Amino acid sequence: MGSHGPCHQAVTIRRLRHPLWGEVRHVSVSTNTGPPRPGAREHSGRFTRREVLGMLLGCRAWGEAAAQVPPTGSSPAGDDQLAAARWPHWRGPAGDGQMPHWPAPLVWGPTRGVAWQAAVPPGASTPVVWDRGIYLTAQQGSQLLLLQLDLLTGKPQWVQKLGAAPAWPPQANPPSGWPWPQGSWASPCPAVDGEVVVALYAHGLLCVHQAQDGKQRWFRQLSRGKLPVRPSLASPLLWQDRVIVLFWDASSNASVPRGHLAAYQKHTGRELWQVRLPALRSQQPVLLGTSPAWGTLSDQPVIAVASAGRVYLFSPTNGQQLLDYRLGTARDSVASPLVAEQLVVVCRSTQGPLLALEHYPGRKDHRLRRLWQRQIAPVVWATPARWRDLLFLVSQKGQARCVHLPTGKTYWRRPLGGTFYASPVTADGRVYFLSYEGTCYVAAASGNYRLLARNRLPDRFIASPAVAAAHLFLRGQKRLYCVGPYLDQNR
Repeated sequence: MGSHGPCHQAVTIRRLRHPLWGEVRHVSVSTNTGPPRPGAREHSGRFTRREVLGMLLGCRAWGEAAAQVPPTGSSPAGDDQLAAARWPHWRGPAGDGQMPHWPAPLVWGPTRGVAWQAAVPPGASTPVVWDRGIYLTAQQGSQLLLLQLDLLTGKPQWVQKLGAAPAWPPQANPPSGWPWPQGSWASPCPAVDGEVVVALYAHGLLCVHQAQDGKQRWFRQLSRGKLPVRPSLASPLLWQDRVIVLFWDASSNASVPRGHLAAYQKHTGRELWQVRLPALRSQQPVLLGTSPAWGTLSDQPVIAVASAGRVYLFSPTNGQQLLDYRLGTARDSVASPLVAEQLVVVCRSTQGPLLALEHYPGRKDHRLRRLWQRQIAPVVWATPARWRDLLFLVSQKGQARCVHLPTGKTYWRRPLGGTFYASPVTADGRVYFLSYEGTCYVAAASGNYRLLARNRLPDRFIASPAVAAAHLFLRGQKRLYCVGPYLDQNR
């Protein structure tokens, strides 16, 4: 991490009042490099095994203070977001790409700031983290894999072989110039809740395994045809005792891709409910990437899905359609929607605006109404990330933008070098933009643009970063990188 002076951490718990959202409790952790508090010891720059395990269990002082604040929402992987460092599914513990109560690294490179790196089989899925376990899907040749790595060392703990993948159809090849790994069905991100890990592959194979030892509990084949002609990249969710999956069936028996949203009992695989979605438009991109988003509206849990020019809100309990909103004639998005507080944010791919919908309780019925919309550069791939009342986006061509979530006002936009497929994440008051070429731009998560660091690793990145235990986990095409302080195994 480079040289630094004595440091100490301070926890601040504040009550904030927003004109739109009312009172919000916020816990912030700051690291100061000035004179330490009386009796504080100088940190060596390395975390001991006991310290890391303490952070994982939420036993550090700032973890305990954060745990005393009631969470603002219910995570699909558990109710206590604040007491442990976990990244249970693609967009993190709150479903909005942020890890608000934990520190995160600032500077790293090929020779510094990387605790460990491990060679992993090919795949484009984002890693998920639960305590000491890191979970990945992969495809080695034609063999589909699900594996667990140790967070402290990067060493594999178990590997499950899930059979041979079908041949990659020529219709599924991306357009010229797209670096998406042709022939890899290991692109959707898994989900974990400490008890089970859910793996969904792009041709429709859904598997649920025990998180501890990798033993398979059940599996399903979601594709209704014999051969998928286009991969479905939607990632699954875990909510209470159910696995929620959005699968785009683009098999040879389907003239146009059709989606179905379904919930399965996580222990047995029994189908609890299923909803059929309208067919996608013929001009859809080759890769079907939009994933379901979760959140709460008026204290009610919802699943948001963008499909066929509309946004739908469903109840995760019984699959009932609660609300919907017509987006217009623009193409459907590959980026996923985001549910933040009382808003649903929808990002369009190649045309159409960025818009925010608010839940409006009318006299006779409830509905979604447009709060604001803004014409911006096409985002294409990356789903936005949130930090407090700010929204951060990056287009495929590297146009980064900060938007005020309640009003839609653009605070700043800056061109970044490179191509971007990974979604940004926020942590420790910073926003991380990871380019395909291996450069990660770290900027202050504020309304004033300030570039804090530009870090580069010798790899190519499509998967989005994960944040847990004061570290970033970056999956490249060759290796998995644990970015952050060195994890000392000998103390």
